[in-house]
Amino acid sequence: MKPLPLFLMLAVPALLEAAALKEAEVTRIINDVRLVPPRQTPAAARVGDKLRGETALATGAQSRAELRFPDQTLTRLGANSVFRLDARSRDVKLEQGVMLMQVPKQLGGATVRTAAITAAVTGTTIMMEYDPQGHVKIIALEGEVDVYLNERRSELRTLRAGDMLITRPDATSLPAPVQVDLQRLRRTSKLLDAKEFSALGNEKQLSEALQDQQKKKEDGELLETAYVLQGRGTSITLSSEARLELLSRLPPEQRRFDFIPGTTQVDGTAQIDTRGIISANNNSLSPGIVTALGAPFNADRDGSFSEFAYGIPPRFTAFDAAYEDLGTWSLFKFDELFIAGTPQINSSKGPRNLVFASRGDVNLRTTTLPEFPTANATGVLTLNDALDALAITTVNGDITLDPGFLISGTDQAVFLSAQGGTANVNIEGPPAGVDGASIAVPFGKLYVYAGTDVVIRKAIVQADEVRLQSVRDIRLDQAEVKARSLIEMIAQNGISISNSSSLRALAETGSPSFLLEAQGPQGDIVMNGATLAGEAIRAQTLGTDGRLILGNTSINADQLVKLYARGSNGSIQFVDDVTLNSPQTILAARRVTVDNGVNVTVGQPAGLDIYTDVPQFNTPGFGDFVTPG
Repeated sequence: MKPLPLFLMLAVPALLEAAALKEAEVTRIINDVRLVPPRQTPAAARVGDKLRGETALATGAQSRAELRFPDQTLTRLGANSVFRLDARSRDVKLEQGVMLMQVPKQLGGATVRTAAITAAVTGTTIMMEYDPQGHVKIIALEGEVDVYLNERRSELRTLRAGDMLITRPDATSLPAPVQVDLQRLRRTSKLLDAKEFSALGNEKQLSEALQDQQKKKEDGELLETAYVLQGRGTSITLSSEARLELLSRLPPEQRRFDFIPGTTQVDGTAQIDTRGIISANNNSLSPGIVTALGAPFNADRDGSFSEFAYGIPPRFTAFDAAYEDLGTWSLFKFDELFIAGTPQINSSKGPRNLVFASRGDVNLRTTTLPEFPTANATGVLTLNDALDALAITTVNGDITLDPGFLISGTDQAVFLSAQGGTANVNIEGPPAGVDGASIAVPFGKLYVYAGTDVVIRKAIVQADEVRLQSVRDIRLDQAEVKARSLIEMIAQNGISISNSSSLRALAETGSPSFLLEAQGPQGDIVMNGATLAGEAIRAQTLGTDGRLILGNTSINADQLVKLYARGSNGSIQFVDDVTLNSPQTILAARRVTVDNGVNVTVGQPAGLDIYTDVPQFNTPGFGDFVTPG
């Protein structure tokens, strides 16, 4: 016998429903489900409501429902579906959408009608999808179902377990069915999701159908193909494995792929193979699963990341250099990206470095988007053993960590890069009264780059190395940055550390160093209500009129503190009480000013050196450098 092809089903969202009786009870509601009586205003459905007469049940986007009839016939509806009873018969009508129907054995059966095709269901389980403008799709999960044309009942096909039939609503004949992978269908269909619905009543028959199909595969009667039918519709594409095989054969110059259109949410339901494929359940332009190719990126082979991903010259050379050091990356591109949880990542055969590159905004949020109410949003992006590095980049948007979102890992490198000319990176801490970090990779590295500002507000950031770079400003407000070896903050304009913010080394570190640098012509470094602690701390302005402004601040270093205003008209100004404590403290600026009534306490005065042309301290009208006590 010639073996039959077996089509893989990555996901076929909800498909068929149950046989119509006089009434059915609503037993499960997920999101937007409504009762639609004839010629009356629809009303929100509730569990326990009865569907009678010709009343319809309608579901909205990302919504599902379940009905049970008195004889235990079961119907489930998928998203954007309309299901109606016919009080005069045992018929039910699927006016649009998808449904699952299970009729118990030894019952009279039921018929599911669409405008063009009818399925006669007797003691079996089917799934059905109907698009009045496009197609009818029917799958037998177990048992048998007869399918015929309404206008030509002699045109009939009998579907057996695993069979799928797809035809047009205006068809004059029915095609032969093909086999689908029942195991994958049960794993991916939302109407068969054990987390959302209880077990079906005929698990024994369903299991037997799975076993029979598996035996046919083992005996060579069925062969797996490289084709998949994703979600709703009739579009057949290559399987993930086939796509990856083709991808591996492309020359490097052809390994650039388009941005995934629309808004995509990555969460616990998304699956990523770092060889170059992503499947995400939640996309604004796709009612089912969106699957897209990525591309491997290697700086030695492909040049700068910015040119490879976005087709623009590199904005931050340090960013591209860090990419190069880490070798090959797996790159996925999006129009707009929301991250609400940790995707399932397989890097066993692909790169261990992952890039999410967005054309627009990237938002890391603790709740799902309204369009995806049933998504698996945890508010935590965990970097597990599958990854060595994660990069999140944009070219025309901001990157925002919402309050309470956590990026968590151990020794991974994390990159946040908003490269657009007006782009910001915003890291927001947890809500008031809630403890916890926003980014925690205690033995890893954190690189943050912004075309405009880097803002860390009420957040805790922890890494072995922390490097922040902005084209305009870096602002820390009630923030805490902990590093084991390096804190580096470079702004082309200014740096502000305020409102009880702290930069410090962890107690068990070796010899961490700090560098704060404002490069703009009038760039300032402002510390107001700040605490800095480490081995060596350097803060400098490079611009002609650059200023260091300190107040209500404590700086403690085990070896060295250097405060430099290098410009020809640079200045250091103490506007409120400050403590400087280090074996060696060096201040250098054309003007050094301690405002009147302000004390700068020098913990180890023997190590204090001040280099200035205009000393404005320890003299009438100005404040003083003093020793403790």
